[in-house]
Amino acid sequence: MELSLNRDRVLSTCVDEGVNMGKGFEESPEFKAMIKKSAKDRYIYSVKRIADWEEAWSLKLNEGFVTTSDKEGNLSMPIWPFEEYAMKCIGGEWENSKLKKYI
Repeated sequence: MELSLNRDRVLSTCVDEGVNMGKGFEESPEFKAMIKKSAKDRYIYSVKRIADWEEAWSLKLNEGFVTTSDKEGNLSMPIWPFEEYAMKCIGGEWENSKLKKYI
């Protein structure tokens, strides 16, 4: 099954831009390990953690939720397994977004 999520853009951009997070989180062994994983492995990790913890995080804007798209224009709404990953992505085009927790 091909995953249509733009996984690489979401995590890689958030990490490269160094947005809104202190060094503590970025220096954690888990974060360091995950950033080196393939997009598919990060996707599997996220799905497992969301299921384990029974919660997910997203970013909300006034007009709706943040979205991203792939080269074909397919939209997706990124979700993260932990608040810290979502917080890492606040900035740039998502500067005014707020954290949203799903349980």
